[in-house]
Amino acid sequence: MWTHLEDNKKAKILMWTSTVPFKDNHELAYREHVSGTGDWIFRNSSYISWYRGSSGQILWIHGNVGAGKTKLVAHVIASFLKGPLQVDEALAFFYCNRNEDARRNVASVLRSFVKQLSISSNNTYLHGALAEIYAEKHRSGFSSAELSNEEADTLLRLIMQSYKTVTFIIDALDECDKSSRAVLIERLNSLVHNIPNLRILISSRWDAEIERKLSESKAVLEVNTTKNQDDIKKFVLARLDEDAADRARPLSDQLRSNIVETLFQKSDGMQWASLQISQLLELERERDIRSSLGSLPQGLAATYDEIYTRLQCQKGSKPIVARRTLQWIFSSHIPLTSDHMLAAVCQGFDDQEPQQVDVTVDFVLSSCSNLVVLDQTNVFRLSHLSVREYFE
Repeated sequence: MWTHLEDNKKAKILMWTSTVPFKDNHELAYREHVSGTGDWIFRNSSYISWYRGSSGQILWIHGNVGAGKTKLVAHVIASFLKGPLQVDEALAFFYCNRNEDARRNVASVLRSFVKQLSISSNNTYLHGALAEIYAEKHRSGFSSAELSNEEADTLLRLIMQSYKTVTFIIDALDECDKSSRAVLIERLNSLVHNIPNLRILISSRWDAEIERKLSESKAVLEVNTTKNQDDIKKFVLARLDEDAADRARPLSDQLRSNIVETLFQKSDGMQWASLQISQLLELERERDIRSSLGSLPQGLAATYDEIYTRLQCQKGSKPIVARRTLQWIFSSHIPLTSDHMLAAVCQGFDDQEPQQVDVTVDFVLSSCSNLVVLDQTNVFRLSHLSVREYFE
């Protein structure tokens, strides 16, 4: 069942199976988690039924844009990883992303699941089924270079027999290509109906096609701005505490309370709250913060309208740098690291000669007014999928 291979050989097989850095993707999604947020899901009756159920089930978490679904799923994954998992338990997870080819198709999901289930809990052994199919491909000179969907499906069914309980978690299923998404749901339905020790959690925006294809095996759990309102309060308070450490003159307790209550009452989801608190904390005077609290934009679209208008009115070259940054993120076929982006934004489209790089990462991020972030892999990306949709 399990086989011991030299580390180099084992790593080669695993990298051949899937190159998606699933752990890095999780760490990025969970990086800014605020302690105490998301805990409500573990008390939710649908989640408890799914978690404790003895038969295969699919739990579907759905909500509006910016509701905080990915943060919630990351918290669930973290709870499994902190468990810790027993030797006869397995977890495989995948964060879909429409902006990356390798994270928006059924093949990538299935191959990543095969990879995650094929390595023993102590990272010492490899499942024999994967080693065998790799050997077969090697003997044929890799005439079939990659695992097909059918081969991955077969491997998953074989490997899951080695575990008492298997959990699959897929975030942002709606970001998979539509045709690929339908195939993936069909395969997941087949797996969960035929393998009683498998449970699956899926998150996405609400979608009629996803709802229809998930069939009757699902238990529905909706994430919206009523169920995670307490999370929004905790998040805002955490941001205020972070700001207090850097602010020369701390905000008054009354103003802090007003900020929390105002964002709580007017909240249109976690992303909306995140944008509003970021904008508010850029202001230095309390009277300016109070004035802004009285005229907060309603909804994400209006918020992005306001941010983009302010972005265009910045002094100096910041508007140009912001536009170039966004243009490069939208048009580049590869992720742009900080060195590449800094050089790119200093280069005008009509410039005939290379221009001196005279901007910093902080300057670029400041120019983009919370629409762009530098992630932990040193790559510039949009702060949220809704930013891309706003400009599209």
